[in-house]
Amino acid sequence: MAQRPLDADDELRQAAKTVDEQLASEQKYPELGAFFTTDFSSAYIAPESRQQVLRRKRAISLPDNLFEQYNLIQCRCFMGLFPEINRVWITIDHRLFLWNYAEGGDYESFEELDQIIVNVALVKPKKGIFDSKVQYLLVIATPVDVHLLGLGAGSGSAPHTLYITNMSVPSDNVAMRTIVGTEDGRIFMNGNDGRLWEINYQAEEGWFSKKCYKTEVLGSALSYFKPTFSFLNGNPDPIVKIVFDETRQVMYGLTEKSNIEVMSLSNGAVTRSTINRNDIVQDSRRKSNHHRALDDNLFKIVDIHTISTIESRDICLVGITSTGCRLYFGISYNRSHHDQARSILPLQHVRIPPTFDSVPAGALGASGQYQIHQSLYHNGIFLAAHAFSDAADALIASAPDSGPINKESTETKPLGTSYIPRLTETAMISSVEGKIWAMTEMPGVNFAGAIDSSIVRNELAVQLSRSPREYLVLTNSGVNVFTKRRPVDILQQLLLEGRGAESDVAAFFNNYGRVESCAMCVAILCGHPGLSPVSGSQYMAPHSAVAPIAANAEKWLLEQGGKREPLQSLGNDRIVSNGLSGSDLGRPVAQGSSGQFTYRYSAFSLYFARLLRPIWKRKVVKTANAVRQLYDTEISEDVLTSVQTTLFALRDFLYGHAELFTRRYVPSTNPPSENDRIELQNAEDENRQMKALARLLTQAIEGIAFVLFLVDSKMSETVSK
Repeated sequence: MAQRPLDADDELRQAAKTVDEQLASEQKYPELGAFFTTDFSSAYIAPESRQQVLRRKRAISLPDNLFEQYNLIQCRCFMGLFPEINRVWITIDHRLFLWNYAEGGDYESFEELDQIIVNVALVKPKKGIFDSKVQYLLVIATPVDVHLLGLGAGSGSAPHTLYITNMSVPSDNVAMRTIVGTEDGRIFMNGNDGRLWEINYQAEEGWFSKKCYKTEVLGSALSYFKPTFSFLNGNPDPIVKIVFDETRQVMYGLTEKSNIEVMSLSNGAVTRSTINRNDIVQDSRRKSNHHRALDDNLFKIVDIHTISTIESRDICLVGITSTGCRLYFGISYNRSHHDQARSILPLQHVRIPPTFDSVPAGALGASGQYQIHQSLYHNGIFLAAHAFSDAADALIASAPDSGPINKESTETKPLGTSYIPRLTETAMISSVEGKIWAMTEMPGVNFAGAIDSSIVRNELAVQLSRSPREYLVLTNSGVNVFTKRRPVDILQQLLLEGRGAESDVAAFFNNYGRVESCAMCVAILCGHPGLSPVSGSQYMAPHSAVAPIAANAEKWLLEQGGKREPLQSLGNDRIVSNGLSGSDLGRPVAQGSSGQFTYRYSAFSLYFARLLRPIWKRKVVKTANAVRQLYDTEISEDVLTSVQTTLFALRDFLYGHAELFTRRYVPSTNPPSENDRIELQNAEDENRQMKALARLLTQAIEGIAFVLFLVDSKMSETVSK
């Protein structure tokens, strides 16, 4: 039965409901702890080179003049990474060099100390203590003193400025192994004597406190007054590394014998508990069915990393063993205390490392296992340095295979069934020149403001909202810059190759689902500003039919974006089930059923919803000063402009490809059969929905334009009138 035409308000309400449903479906992506329904896992995929986890973007060699300085070394050399200021720090005896790796050969030096520098850290300062020019504190540790220097970061290629603060604390002949800063400016450090300290600093000296002094974190308040001598305070199991969880205000310490110290710093008090190595070994072997990589005689935890509450509410720490296993620890609460204070960390899951056919057996050592000595873990991405030989390392990388995870978490389930997430990761191994000293993730750029924490884990939802994730790998030869390949980057590369990669594109659509894959094609055809340049591609103007990537994206959108079928062949006899939806909207149902929309429609609505997300259901105006009746925009002008730009491109694409999103159906019989009538109704419903989305698209562009006009016209004066 034909439905009455919708008026403009009804169309907008219907379109808004569609956007709400699409955005809600993106929040179904499971958090890390949801994958740990079994005690251990080891599922990996090792794709061919075009689809590997990381792509080496750039290799930057150490400047010759720094190599010349290295030849003058008399005692020790250390190095590390400061991605916040685009610098590599290198110490040669008592001299500190800050190498601007982004520019190639420039570096700054600090040679005011006469003691060997053993460690350097870059931390945020406490507010209100230093001049506004001081953006960071440079913490320089020698066996005699630990010095604090102010640092003002220069913009672009401009050099950084160091400020003398006259703040230092004695080291007492102790080499500081780890120095950690917190968001609110606290500084912690642990020495090779096994003790844990905090550096306290203030603008002026107090009656009973110096301007800068240290206190032992787990000692008494009298530790400030008493001298320390490492030979009197020997620790049979010293802490070798500390990490701090900002989201939970908990510090973890890894000891030399693979014990883990847990120190809660919330509410101004320090509580401590220890996870014993023997308990960890016993639990990990039991959970992994006594996997050989966790044999007691091989077991050693070489690194630890915190897991924020954004990634998981219950998993808070991952330990990395020398054989490459990941041990995930969760939070346990002591229910006997009214405040549910944290007790020990139970081992929740063991992740066995991947294996690669390309790695010769001799490169794994006598035990036949990896020899990991450096690692990095953040928001699902895991990097590890394997000692390939005495002179060179190999980089192991893994990341969740987001396609199947997203499909399974968002598709509609039959009544009475539940979804059990399964963690599958893509993995790779790559050789690097030299030995790896440090690894870190570079700060990214969000294209349209902050990303909602509820979806930050969902790579498909945020891949065009921020710059590709990049990693720095520092070796004794220089810096390697690796880029995380996003699904849309892989698709662009495959589309560039055209007919030679058709089977791979079909497999891509199979892996990520037709809705997600078609949504990526729409993004490519719209020329989304978040897209990366593709190796070997020519300049591609949006919607250009002669551009190879755009032409192939349109071809696949046309071929794979049609009506849903219970079973659909994707070429090469690959048969995929109706689980390809990637969305509750237009979900697969039996052929001839009502309410069945095309993949193209669902892809368009999904992409449109993602463009609106940064401003969707947010207040437009906020009160800047209630007394003076001054107002301002709740959303920044940059975000509004960014969203409007992408909406303009989507509208141009829609108007230029109206036939692509106009569904037509020709009855197979005359008069139409029952199935024909259902299909005709489906086509009419989809066209009505598409018209509603187009109206919302136009309204959104005009609404943003009006707010930007108010901004240009001095909103406070305009609104108050």
